[in-house]
Amino acid sequence: VTLFPRPRRFGKSLMISTLDEFFNVEKKEDNKNLFDGLYISKSEYAKEQGKYPVINLNFKSLKAENWEHMYAQIREEFREVFSSKRYLMEILDEDEKEVYTKILYKNANQDEYEKAIKMSSQVMQRYYNQKVILLIDEYDVPIQNGYTKGFYEDVIGFIKNLFGNGLKTNQSIKQAVMTGD
Repeated sequence: VTLFPRPRRFGKSLMISTLDEFFNVEKKEDNKNLFDGLYISKSEYAKEQGKYPVINLNFKSLKAENWEHMYAQIREEFREVFSSKRYLMEILDEDEKEVYTKILYKNANQDEYEKAIKMSSQVMQRYYNQKVILLIDEYDVPIQNGYTKGFYEDVIGFIKNLFGNGLKTNQSIKQAVMTGD
Protein backbone atom coordinates (compact mmCIF):
# COMPACT_ATOMS: atom_id res chain seq x y z
CA VAL A 1 0.00 0.00 0.00
CA THR A 2 1.35 3.39 -0.98
CA LEU A 3 -0.12 6.46 0.71
CA PHE A 4 0.27 9.90 -0.83
CA PRO A 5 -0.64 12.51 1.80
CA ARG A 6 -0.53 15.85 0.04
CA PRO A 7 -2.28 19.19 0.53
CA ARG A 8 -5.31 20.30 -1.44
CA ARG A 9 -4.82 21.15 -5.10
CA PHE A 10 -1.65 19.02 -5.33
CA GLY A 11 -2.83 16.73 -8.17
CA LYS A 12 -3.78 13.68 -6.11
CA SER A 13 -6.99 12.95 -8.01
CA LEU A 14 -5.23 13.48 -11.33
CA MET A 15 -2.59 10.96 -10.27
CA ILE A 16 -5.28 8.41 -9.32
CA SER A 17 -7.09 8.82 -12.64
CA THR A 18 -3.78 8.53 -14.52
CA LEU A 19 -2.95 5.29 -12.70
CA ASP A 20 -6.44 4.00 -13.53
CA GLU A 21 -6.01 4.86 -17.22
CA PHE A 22 -2.53 3.31 -17.33
CA PHE A 23 -3.09 0.00 -15.52
CA ASN A 24 -6.76 -0.78 -16.19
CA VAL A 25 -7.22 -3.89 -18.34
CA GLU A 26 -10.80 -2.80 -19.12
CA LYS A 27 -9.43 0.35 -20.78
CA LYS A 28 -6.44 -1.27 -22.51
CA GLU A 29 -7.65 -0.86 -26.08
CA ASP A 30 -8.98 2.67 -25.58
CA ASN A 31 -5.77 3.82 -23.88
CA LYS A 32 -3.00 1.93 -25.63
CA ASN A 33 -1.85 5.07 -27.47
CA LEU A 34 -2.55 7.49 -24.61
CA PHE A 35 0.95 7.12 -23.18
CA ASP A 36 2.86 6.97 -26.49
CA GLY A 37 5.77 9.38 -26.62
CA LEU A 38 5.87 9.77 -22.86
CA TYR A 39 8.79 8.59 -20.76
CA ILE A 40 6.77 5.73 -19.31
CA SER A 41 6.22 4.24 -22.78
CA LYS A 42 9.98 3.73 -23.07
CA SER A 43 10.53 2.57 -19.50
CA GLU A 44 10.48 -0.86 -17.90
CA TYR A 45 6.86 -0.14 -16.83
CA ALA A 46 5.50 0.00 -20.39
CA LYS A 47 4.73 -3.73 -20.27
CA GLU A 48 2.41 -3.11 -17.29
CA GLN A 49 0.07 -0.82 -19.28
CA GLY A 50 -3.46 -2.24 -19.50
CA LYS A 51 -2.52 -5.39 -17.62
CA TYR A 52 -4.48 -5.24 -14.36
CA PRO A 53 -8.05 -5.10 -13.15
CA VAL A 54 -8.58 -1.88 -11.21
CA ILE A 55 -10.91 -0.94 -8.38
CA ASN A 56 -11.17 2.83 -8.13
CA LEU A 57 -12.92 4.26 -5.06
CA ASN A 58 -13.36 7.98 -4.59
CA PHE A 59 -14.17 9.13 -1.06
CA LYS A 60 -13.83 12.90 -1.66
CA SER A 61 -17.60 13.53 -1.71
CA LEU A 62 -18.33 11.49 1.45
CA LYS A 63 -19.44 14.36 3.66
CA ALA A 64 -22.50 14.21 5.86
CA GLU A 65 -24.12 15.60 9.00
CA ASN A 66 -24.45 12.18 10.68
CA TRP A 67 -23.34 8.57 10.40
CA GLU A 68 -26.59 7.36 8.81
CA HIS A 69 -26.21 9.80 5.92
CA MET A 70 -22.48 9.01 5.58
CA TYR A 71 -23.21 5.28 5.53
CA ALA A 72 -25.81 5.84 2.79
CA GLN A 73 -23.15 7.65 0.72
CA ILE A 74 -20.68 4.80 1.28
CA ARG A 75 -23.29 2.28 0.13
CA GLU A 76 -23.86 4.37 -3.01
CA GLU A 77 -20.12 4.50 -3.77
CA PHE A 78 -19.93 0.70 -3.60
CA ARG A 79 -23.14 0.33 -5.63
CA GLU A 80 -21.56 2.39 -8.41
CA VAL A 81 -18.37 0.31 -8.39
CA PHE A 82 -20.22 -3.02 -8.33
CA SER A 83 -22.68 -1.81 -10.98
CA SER A 84 -19.84 -0.95 -13.37
CA LYS A 85 -18.58 -4.51 -13.01
CA ARG A 86 -21.83 -6.48 -13.37
CA TYR A 87 -20.13 -8.79 -15.87
CA LEU A 88 -18.36 -10.39 -12.89
CA MET A 89 -21.66 -11.96 -11.81
CA GLU A 90 -21.25 -14.64 -14.46
CA ILE A 91 -18.47 -16.32 -12.45
CA LEU A 92 -19.97 -15.95 -8.97
CA ASP A 93 -21.23 -18.85 -6.93
CA GLU A 94 -24.70 -18.51 -5.36
CA ASP A 95 -23.47 -17.06 -2.03
CA GLU A 96 -21.24 -14.51 -3.76
CA LYS A 97 -24.05 -13.60 -6.18
CA GLU A 98 -26.39 -12.97 -3.25
CA VAL A 99 -23.93 -10.56 -1.57
CA TYR A 100 -23.07 -8.89 -4.89
CA THR A 101 -26.77 -8.32 -5.58
CA LYS A 102 -27.36 -6.96 -2.07
CA ILE A 103 -24.57 -4.41 -2.60
CA LEU A 104 -26.02 -3.47 -6.02
CA TYR A 105 -29.38 -2.75 -4.41
CA LYS A 106 -27.86 -1.21 -1.28
CA ASN A 107 -29.40 -3.78 1.13
CA ALA A 108 -26.19 -5.45 2.29
CA ASN A 109 -25.41 -5.39 5.99
CA GLN A 110 -22.47 -3.42 7.39
CA ASP A 111 -20.25 -6.51 7.61
CA GLU A 112 -20.80 -7.19 3.89
CA TYR A 113 -19.85 -3.60 3.02
CA GLU A 114 -16.77 -3.85 5.24
CA LYS A 115 -15.72 -6.87 3.14
CA ALA A 116 -16.69 -5.36 -0.23
CA ILE A 117 -13.14 -4.45 -1.30
CA LYS A 118 -11.89 -7.93 -0.47
CA MET A 119 -14.79 -9.62 -2.23
CA SER A 120 -14.59 -7.52 -5.39
CA SER A 121 -10.80 -7.89 -5.64
CA GLN A 122 -10.99 -11.67 -5.20
CA VAL A 123 -13.69 -11.96 -7.87
CA MET A 124 -11.76 -9.68 -10.25
CA GLN A 125 -8.59 -11.69 -9.72
CA ARG A 126 -10.48 -14.87 -10.52
CA TYR A 127 -12.12 -13.35 -13.62
CA TYR A 128 -8.91 -11.84 -15.07
CA ASN A 129 -6.44 -14.32 -13.57
CA GLN A 130 -4.46 -11.28 -12.47
CA LYS A 131 -4.03 -9.48 -9.15
CA VAL A 132 -5.86 -6.18 -8.70
CA ILE A 133 -4.73 -2.58 -8.46
CA LEU A 134 -6.75 -0.75 -5.77
CA LEU A 135 -7.01 3.05 -5.97
CA ILE A 136 -8.60 5.02 -3.14
CA ASP A 137 -8.78 8.79 -3.55
CA GLU A 138 -9.25 11.00 -0.47
CA TYR A 139 -9.50 8.11 1.99
CA ASP A 140 -9.45 10.59 4.89
CA VAL A 141 -12.48 12.73 3.94
CA PRO A 142 -15.10 10.58 5.72
CA ILE A 143 -12.82 10.29 8.78
CA GLN A 144 -12.28 14.06 9.01
CA ASN A 145 -15.97 14.68 8.42
CA GLY A 146 -16.93 12.20 11.14
CA TYR A 147 -14.55 13.90 13.54
CA THR A 148 -15.90 17.40 12.90
CA LYS A 149 -19.57 16.32 12.88
CA GLY A 150 -19.42 14.11 15.97
CA PHE A 151 -19.65 10.58 14.57
CA TYR A 152 -15.95 9.75 14.48
CA GLU A 153 -16.28 6.44 16.35
CA ASP A 154 -18.82 5.11 13.83
CA VAL A 155 -16.84 6.12 10.76
CA ILE A 156 -13.43 5.07 12.09
CA GLY A 157 -14.79 1.67 13.09
CA PHE A 158 -16.16 1.13 9.59
CA ILE A 159 -13.01 2.39 7.82
CA LYS A 160 -10.72 0.27 10.01
CA ASN A 161 -12.71 -2.86 9.15
CA LEU A 162 -12.99 -1.91 5.46
CA PHE A 163 -9.24 -1.35 5.10
CA GLY A 164 -8.33 -4.23 7.41
CA ASN A 165 -10.33 -6.67 5.30
CA GLY A 166 -9.46 -5.08 1.98
CA LEU A 167 -5.77 -4.42 2.45
CA LYS A 168 -4.11 -6.30 5.31
CA THR A 169 -4.94 -9.90 4.55
CA ASN A 170 -6.03 -9.60 0.94
CA GLN A 171 -3.83 -11.72 -1.33
CA SER A 172 -5.73 -10.48 -4.42
CA ILE A 173 -4.23 -6.99 -4.27
CA LYS A 174 -1.06 -6.39 -6.30
CA GLN A 175 -0.76 -2.73 -5.31
CA ALA A 176 -2.94 -0.24 -3.47
CA VAL A 177 -2.54 3.51 -3.80
CA MET A 178 -4.32 5.89 -1.42
CA THR A 179 -4.39 9.66 -1.33
CA GLY A 180 -5.42 12.05 1.40
CA ASP A 181 -4.67 15.45 2.94
